[in-house]
Amino acid sequence: AEAMDSAILDKELLTIREQGYAMSFSEFVVGANAIAVPILYLLGQPIAAINITGPQYRLDAAAMKRYVDPLLEAVSDIQSRLGHS
Repeated sequence: AEAMDSAILDKELLTIREQGYAMSFSEFVVGANAIAVPILYLLGQPIAAINITGPQYRLDAAAMKRYVDPLLEAVSDIQSRLGHS
């Protein structure tokens, strides 16, 4: 795999923080896509994550977009139960 330029990585991490989730399109496992949402604790530190991973032919970009809101809602519920506002 090609090394990522630090400026590109910083920009990608900022986007992930702003939107609250990350997507991977065959980046780590060829043919597998994933979406992940961090679970934050009291002071905003990540303590876990929820993700959905599937084969590219099933979990395409359109399918991944359909899962964003349900994942964000599930994480919000979990964080509320943990005391994170």
